[in-house]
Amino acid sequence: MFDVSTTGASVTISSTVTLPVPVPITHFADDKEPFQIDDQEITGDGMGLNNDLVVYTKPIPVYVKISVVANSPDDIALYTLFEMNKATGTTHAFDICDMTILIPNIAKPFRYINGKIKSGPPGPTSSQDGKNQSHTYGFVFEKAQI
Repeated sequence: MFDVSTTGASVTISSTVTLPVPVPITHFADDKEPFQIDDQEITGDGMGLNNDLVVYTKPIPVYVKISVVANSPDDIALYTLFEMNKATGTTHAFDICDMTILIPNIAKPFRYINGKIKSGPPGPTSSQDGKNQSHTYGFVFEKAQI
């Protein structure tokens, strides 16, 4: 039997300027995927002139998306990180982010280092039935740390 439950999962985010104390994220969305790590294509390929397969290992960043309940404390923390790191023409934080994902039934936490916040909502969103939609924040990291 395999227990694939993620109930009780948490994400911890810290950054060098805006969130120097690690912030636990636990108010995950109910209308979007709570967290998602994009697949990586780690091998490039091509064909030589004489139909020879050519392959190579290629470096690639790690892309992570976190969706949280709108206006929750987690949303406020992530929105602050998003706003502080936007290029506004005056000043912005030069945050370097780290993220740890902990799933209770998996003994090893997943840690991502040397990252930046990449995307987020610049304002509120609503569904047709008048519900605030969850907000998704995207991150990019240099690597996963084992």
